[in-house]
Amino acid sequence: MAPKFLHIFDSAYYSQNVASAHEMLWITRVPETLLEARAIVELSDDSISWVELDNGYKTSAIESNYGDVLQKWLLIFSQKGLVISPKDMTAK
Repeated sequence: MAPKFLHIFDSAYYSQNVASAHEMLWITRVPETLLEARAIVELSDDSISWVELDNGYKTSAIESNYGDVLQKWLLIFSQKGLVISPKDMTAK
């Protein structure tokens, strides 16, 4: 039996290849340009089932069937990321 590999791609891979990638294990950042992803990010905090972690992080697992491929998306919130000013974002 061949070993299973976890492929890691950038978000550009996602939209172009999600339908053909169902035969392998892969992880990527879902682009927020997808309507489904944008809708999830815009949900109120109370409507998301969060799991609280240390250091101001929390996560929520969400199932999606984007591109007719059943997927597990992980929404990650960081308190530190929330307070970064636009000036800090453009400086990098």
